[in-house]
Amino acid sequence: MDGIVKIVPILEERKLLRGLDGEYMKQATAVLIEKCSLAALPLHHHEILKVWHQLLEECIVVIEENIRLAALQALVSLWTTYFQPVSQAGFMWRDDLVNRYTASLNTDKEIQRQGFSAALEKRLEIVKRHEGRQGVNFIARTLQLPQSTVSSITKQAGEAMA
Repeated sequence: MDGIVKIVPILEERKLLRGLDGEYMKQATAVLIEKCSLAALPLHHHEILKVWHQLLEECIVVIEENIRLAALQALVSLWTTYFQPVSQAGFMWRDDLVNRYTASLNTDKEIQRQGFSAALEKRLEIVKRHEGRQGVNFIARTLQLPQSTVSSITKQAGEAMA
């Protein structure tokens, strides 16, 4: 397991996530993170989760669509496995994440807006699935949206997943 944990830091240290070859490495790394998350490796509270999360956040705003999609899928698995709010600190982390992603929508960079809006949509789906109505109310308050709009988005997300 130590080897898996060291992969991303080694790639970053050797600057292998840059350039054209780095594009392939980013996509492969996102897939690795997704698979590790789906396997629920015993990494809860491990520092590598922050490194993985940061890398995936960087990947959701790149131009290459394949990388963005792989990163979004990996984020969903990572959030679902390792970042479910079960404590006050977890809820604060979730609140900060949504606020940060919402603030990132205020930019002239279309790719950045697309990446963070897609990530917010994925986060909303997870909140709906795991936290129910209370979570949807949180999202509505945070994004300052009418509850009917959030309910409509949630319903559409549920239909898209079916």
